[in-house]
Amino acid sequence: MAIRRPPANAPGSLRDDPVLDYALRELGWFEFTGWRSRLGHYGIEFGALVTSSVTVVAAGLVVFFGGLRQIFDQRGRYVLAAEAWGRLHTAIDRYRLLPPCGRDPDARSQLLERVEAVVDSEVTSWRANLRQGSSVESLGEPPQSGR
Repeated sequence: MAIRRPPANAPGSLRDDPVLDYALRELGWFEFTGWRSRLGHYGIEFGALVTSSVTVVAAGLVVFFGGLRQIFDQRGRYVLAAEAWGRLHTAIDRYRLLPPCGRDPDARSQLLERVEAVVDSEVTSWRANLRQGSSVESLGEPPQSGR
């Protein structure tokens, strides 16, 4: 962007020394152009610094959250919890649908057995998922021989 220079006969010019007037106008123009260029340079450098910093931080966050996903496996836990909730919810609803006189010790025992079966199934699935991700074998099983 070019800056228009004021004409030599502009108000405020030094009429008695036109060369000094010309030199001062040129000095002012170069001073302003240098200031504007320096400001633009700082802006571009700051923008590049911020952009690269944001990129590095974003890449770090992607790696961090990817690691968390691998370590904690929330999706697997969510699926196991949703399955267990569905089975427990059905068992509890069936128990609640019984008339109060039908909620005898036998019905309570059946509800308790269903709850224990769901909990046992969930713990077994959870344990299987943990073993799948690790190389440690169970302490109760002997290592496989090479036969």
